[in-house]
Amino acid sequence: MVPIRIMDINFNPLGEIDDYLSLIWVRRWHKPGEFSLYLDIDSLYVDTLQEDNLIALGDNVGIIKYQKFVLGEEDEDMAESVLIRGLTLSSLINRRITLPPQGQSHDTIKGTAETVMKHYVKNNCVNPTDIKRRIPRLVVAADLSRGEELTYQSRLKALGLELEQLSLISGLGWDINPDYSTGNLVFDVSEGRDLTQEQTIHNPVIFSIDFDNIKGQSYVSSSMDYKNQAYVGGQGEGVERTIIEVGDNAEGLDRYETFVDARDEENEDLLPSRGREKLLELAKLQSFESKVDHDSTFKYKKDWDLGDIVTIQNVKWGITLNSRVSAITEIYEPDGFNLEATFGDTIPTLADKIKSEIQAIAPELTR
Repeated sequence: MVPIRIMDINFNPLGEIDDYLSLIWVRRWHKPGEFSLYLDIDSLYVDTLQEDNLIALGDNVGIIKYQKFVLGEEDEDMAESVLIRGLTLSSLINRRITLPPQGQSHDTIKGTAETVMKHYVKNNCVNPTDIKRRIPRLVVAADLSRGEELTYQSRLKALGLELEQLSLISGLGWDINPDYSTGNLVFDVSEGRDLTQEQTIHNPVIFSIDFDNIKGQSYVSSSMDYKNQAYVGGQGEGVERTIIEVGDNAEGLDRYETFVDARDEENEDLLPSRGREKLLELAKLQSFESKVDHDSTFKYKKDWDLGDIVTIQNVKWGITLNSRVSAITEIYEPDGFNLEATFGDTIPTLADKIKSEIQAIAPELTR
């Protein structure tokens, strides 16, 4: 078993565990990942697995947020076990909302997607006006101005959800990683590589049953929530209310309309971006979920990794898709290591849909 290191929040070592029963680690590109650790209650250093301590597995570092102790029966002998769950370091961002500068209704920023993302982290986590909002030892890596140019504004939104939205718009990933040499927590964004079969800069990575690098595969294509034309309502009442349209101007049965309530938007120039954000959320969904053979031609974290854009094929299904590796699940168990990857969109859960609906009506609730 790959050993797990336990540390306190200041990276002081507390112990090491290598006799756990199972560890599942989920890495995500657009938002924080999570982990689940299952082990015997009598394992050495179980007492160090306390809330807000860290566990580290190679480059993966997470914060413990959940404990469950179980007493059960197994072969007529009583067995005790413990389940530990938590979130990756990037979840620290979820502890803040976006507060606008004093005297302003919104925090508005124009720049590349990377500049925008780092602006909100600096303003709300690193150098906030209220020093009580500071996240200790969090620093922001140098801004390399990656991603498309954006004009973005935020007010009293969950910072993690804002970064997720900006990540989906730009394709940039984001994370917080430990710098053990300085003791800092480093926020940075990342660009995935284009490893598709059409490009010529890198060796292409193609996942296919026919190439014996996929053990199992499922594909979903859905337009259940699809919309391609948005009417965005700004400020004003009745016929005086500002309404603009964004979309691909499809006609007839090819046109799927939605309304976006942007009454909270004071700057009319930002209404189109609100509409485009909503249409991105309601785009057609394509997702390949695959059990990847990590011992095949393409080596995990060397030839391909989270955030890279690769080619996925299933000749029998007649599907070839160039898509980003949006999530990776690493499974460590006594009988071996397994890898599952999500290519493309992550299937939204019921909780995701409820959260989206709450965000949509928030402007009305705060009028």
